[in-house]
Amino acid sequence: MQKVKLENLDCANCAAKIENSLNNMDELSNVKLNFSTSTLSFEQNSDNDLLDIIE
Repeated sequence: MQKVKLENLDCANCAAKIENSLNNMDELSNVKLNFSTSTLSFEQNSDNDLLDIIE
């Protein structure tokens, strides 16, 4: 499981939209976005570096 710290996340509704969108990606699974800590955690189903795509 990978964890990424997000910056400037100040809207809980936006955080939920981001989590839902990332959960729909075939390359990712088990996506969780913790709004209170601004931490995105996910499992990657691909060997490619997906941080650019996520961003």
